Amino acid sequence: MSIFYKSLLILDKGKNVARKIEFQPGINIVTSHLNSVGKTSLSLMLLHSFGAKVRFSDKWDLSNVFTKLTIQKDSSEIEIIRHRDTYTIITGDEKYYYPLQKNGYAEKLYELLGLTIKIKDKNSDTYSTAIPSLYLLPYFLSQTKTDEDRSVFEDLNMYLKSDLRDALYYHVGALDNHYSSVIQQLTQSRKKLEELRKSREKQISEIEYLERKLAESKSAKLIDSDADLDADIAVYQKYSKKKQDYYSLVKTQSDIKHKIKLLNATLKDNLVYTAKLLDGEDIICPVCNSNITDFISSALKVGIAESDINTELASLKADLLNTDRKIALAKPKLDELHQEIMLIEQQRENVKITRAIIVWNEELLVAKKNFAEIQLQIDSLEASIKGYSEEMRNYNEKKQSADKSYRSAFVTLLNATNISTDGLDISSLNLYDSLHLSGSEIPRVAISRFFSLLESKTADSIVMPIIFDFPNLDMTEENLTKCFQVMCEKISDTKTYPQSFIFSINCEERISKAGASLEKINIIDIESLPMDDSANPKLLCKHDYSAYSKEISEMINS
Repeated sequence: MSIFYKSLLILDKGKNVARKIEFQPGINIVTSHLNSVGKTSLSLMLLHSFGAKVRFSDKWDLSNVFTKLTIQKDSSEIEIIRHRDTYTIITGDEKYYYPLQKNGYAEKLYELLGLTIKIKDKNSDTYSTAIPSLYLLPYFLSQTKTDEDRSVFEDLNMYLKSDLRDALYYHVGALDNHYSSVIQQLTQSRKKLEELRKSREKQISEIEYLERKLAESKSAKLIDSDADLDADIAVYQKYSKKKQDYYSLVKTQSDIKHKIKLLNATLKDNLVYTAKLLDGEDIICPVCNSNITDFISSALKVGIAESDINTELASLKADLLNTDRKIALAKPKLDELHQEIMLIEQQRENVKITRAIIVWNEELLVAKKNFAEIQLQIDSLEASIKGYSEEMRNYNEKKQSADKSYRSAFVTLLNATNISTDGLDISSLNLYDSLHLSGSEIPRVAISRFFSLLESKTADSIVMPIIFDFPNLDMTEENLTKCFQVMCEKISDTKTYPQSFIFSINCEERISKAGASLEKINIIDIESLPMDDSANPKLLCKHDYSAYSKEISEMINS
């Protein structure tokens, strides 16, 4: 599939000047005897009109510039009208309008031309249609461009260098429109596989935990239903009453013991207490450390005699024996009820365990099911990844083959342009690699690399017109002639290079010196075109401006 630039119309509404230039298939030479007449500007306008963002000199105010590029594809014509970043595409009876800030221009143009390069920018993981600059990059060599210089194109910095390198393999046919799908699917599948493996590990941990809990529960006495609730309540109530009675007896026992101690102390220290009472002192019980002044005083006042205290002691001791007997009888019954309570609570716990086992078994079944489903997904993904990886290996083999062709062509062209390859390590160069030499060797390396890249193209790869703004750098006449010989020899092969453009001063003379024939070459001498001022030739002029302006307006507005 070949694409030709048929014509280019440039209209500057700010200065009321215009120019329409016709092109032909094969070789087109744009030349002049003077510098600064617009050759480079014309080469850049070809790129600009296609949709590239390129750097013009300050004399161009693109806000006022309209371009119309007519492209011939096989037997059909496609017209592209550009003003700033607004595009109108016309093909046959169809018209497509893409205003400022609206996507879709590149997609539609590439659809019509049969081009396809999918690439992702720095801010996205999704592959999308490449910008026009990326399509044109390998087909343009400018005066300022060296082996790695892409400064003419201002919008390529939106891509990573690695993705720009991949784009070159699209151009030579090593990659196709399926490649972006494969690499995207491979990337997504690997990411998904990692997520699934993490999920699988989580399920494995869950399964191991549940199996461990179930193993621990095998030693428990399991029951199928709750214990009788009414009987359990009665036991708890009986236990509560017995416990209350028991601790009441214990308190009574303690009180009696306290009184006995108090009376024994009273008998012992009766005389001492009596003397203290007479002196008005407080009396502290030696047993409990409480104030017993009132008690002793009362006892003395009612005439409690020592014999009366002994009688009271005898009564308290009898009460104590009775209380001890009741406590002795109550304690076993209380312990028995406590054991019954413990059994009830154990039964309750067994019910909980039984219910937990049921839940754990259900959760274990779910976890094993989830594990099996995840494993199936992993197996499927691993098979898909294996397939994608095989496709990637095939693409890599094609890239390696392109690299090999590139290296072979590069060596040949370097020698053809008088650059010795002795001592140069070229064996490991890839398609995107060059040599970093200096001085007059730079343009020759750039030319060699330019054609080496194009020589690496396969038969079914994209074929775009090449634009050659010949480097006007410091070279010897011999090296200059060598460069033109290489260039003319290559572009004369119209099967490989269906359309080419050379922009150079005194180009006819240089081609003749290189021994090439000027026959069948479309020569465009800018200085011979109609001019407003023949003494000061410029690319654009007022000639036919009105007609061109009307033509553009009608095409946009109709």
